[in-house]
Amino acid sequence: MFVVVSPVIKAVYPDSSLQYIKSPPANSGGSAASFKQSNAKTLSRRFDRLKVYGEGEWKVRKHGASKRRTWRKLHIMVDAQTQEVVAVEMTANFVGDSEVLPDLLEQLDEHDQVASVAADGAYDTIQCHQAIRNKGADALIPPREGAVEWPSDEDGRTHPRTAIVQRCAEIGRKAWKQESGYHQRSLAETAMFRIKTLFSGQLKNRTFAAQMVEAYLRVGAMNKMTGLGMPESYSVS
Repeated sequence: MFVVVSPVIKAVYPDSSLQYIKSPPANSGGSAASFKQSNAKTLSRRFDRLKVYGEGEWKVRKHGASKRRTWRKLHIMVDAQTQEVVAVEMTANFVGDSEVLPDLLEQLDEHDQVASVAADGAYDTIQCHQAIRNKGADALIPPREGAVEWPSDEDGRTHPRTAIVQRCAEIGRKAWKQESGYHQRSLAETAMFRIKTLFSGQLKNRTFAAQMVEAYLRVGAMNKMTGLGMPESYSVS
């Protein structure tokens, strides 16, 4: 399975079959939905924001936004092979992007074989790299500018993130992204764009629990559409 991590959008979107959406735990600061997925290979991670309430865009451009405008973050994880969302979580706007990645990986079935996880530089943290290693997958996360090598493992092996830093120094960040397959991360961005295009980027419910259900249903509906078939794309010379 190749997991693609998507950046945040102004709303929350899960993308999977409706029958797999689970109710959020009580008294939870965020919410999660679990989606069954088998034989996945590569995952991509992304998040975006959904507007909860506020004026229209014309009013904002003319007079500015009011203090009542607020957002929710939708974090999704996409299977690069099927382009279905296999994990999703909605959080408040103040929750950091990298904090959610370990929770998304926990939503995957324990029998799913994850080959790699692609995410942008915001996920270049110890917690994210460790969560990916615990899943037995490779992290396709570009190091931050000025990144230094991390200590080796206890058995003397080079840390995978250090190997990325060394490779980027050797051939350059652009070449590393092409070599590693990092650009499959764009599939998560495409999934988030589809969600917002199909269902809008605004949540209509007022309570957090209702907003969470609304967002997860959107993702579930989109997963149904994806399961029915996707267009075949190919380059034209």
